[in-house]
Amino acid sequence: MGLMDKKETTYEIDGRIYIQRPLVLGQIDQLIDLAKDLDLPPDFSPIEIKRALGERFYDALAIVLIPISDVDGLNIPKILKSKDIPALAEELRWSTSHEMGLEVIEDFFDYNPVASIFERLTALAKRINEKVVSPISKAGSKSLS
Repeated sequence: MGLMDKKETTYEIDGRIYIQRPLVLGQIDQLIDLAKDLDLPPDFSPIEIKRALGERFYDALAIVLIPISDVDGLNIPKILKSKDIPALAEELRWSTSHEMGLEVIEDFFDYNPVASIFERLTALAKRINEKVVSPISKAGSKSLS
């Protein structure tokens, strides 16, 4: 079974359990804000992503990893909304092995195929544009004649 067939991946980091799933919209908003001035080459590897993010790498880990505890159970929306990203990032900085960090990045792109998402958004924007602009263009050309 490939990663895309799974609903989540579980990691144990310094005795704590974390999961990673496909992103929800709130996590996407957090990552967009984190990476707004990020400059990545077209062909990039997990190591290049880590280098490009620099200190923000730990914030990215804190955004995509979901800490699971007995207190929260599996109320994922509650966990995501209440996460203290800076505190979790600092904890992950000092407890995540280099290998585990790279594994999380690789899994991230398996769960969230950015190129595929971008292609779908581009196609959606084109369809919306055709539905909105095309009728306006037709109406405008009728009034000119």
